Amino acid sequence: MTGWGTHSYDQMQRGLGTDETGPVEIILEEPVTHRPACPDKGRKPAEEETGAPYYGMVTNTSGPRAKVRMRYAQGTEVFFDLDGNNGPGLGCIYEGEKGRIEINRDKILVEPLELLQLPDNPGHLTVPETQPHIENWIACIKSREKCTADIEYGQRSSTLCYLINIVRAVGRVGEALKWDPAAERFTNCDEGNAMLAKVRRAGYELPPLA
Repeated sequence: MTGWGTHSYDQMQRGLGTDETGPVEIILEEPVTHRPACPDKGRKPAEEETGAPYYGMVTNTSGPRAKVRMRYAQGTEVFFDLDGNNGPGLGCIYEGEKGRIEINRDKILVEPLELLQLPDNPGHLTVPETQPHIENWIACIKSREKCTADIEYGQRSSTLCYLINIVRAVGRVGEALKWDPAAERFTNCDEGNAMLAKVRRAGYELPPLA
């Protein structure tokens, strides 16, 4: 889940307004299965879909599979159940009262189309959030402002990947594992907390936080 997973979840977190926090519950929806890579089963997306060149990347990767659901403090639920060959390979789908928005890096699909004409739609490359990362980073070195893709945002998005890996490893199907996003600890799963860090060799310990 780590690596490429982070590239999807930072977009999702930005859309939810949860860049600096995380979920409060994680639920494993089904037993974990281990699938081999199936590079011959990938397909190219149709023009109206949001697929990028790495559209079938999930089916091209071996490893554990199991649907996971997360719930945030504001009540929003996130379902991690796309197979990577029938949805955005590096994005997400938002569903709300007004319609549906599917994003995948530089492509977007909306239903109904009128959502694109809403006055709060900033358009392409017109707000700081869409400024190229390196350009934004250099600008922030000069201004001392926080980067659009701040390191805290990356850490929070990476945490989602680890939480999914841990919940799959614990294997409690249907049970809500409670997560404290401030303390970054499970409150009802000692087994999960034991997986949050590894014992480091002497001389390679992390320094204590002030």
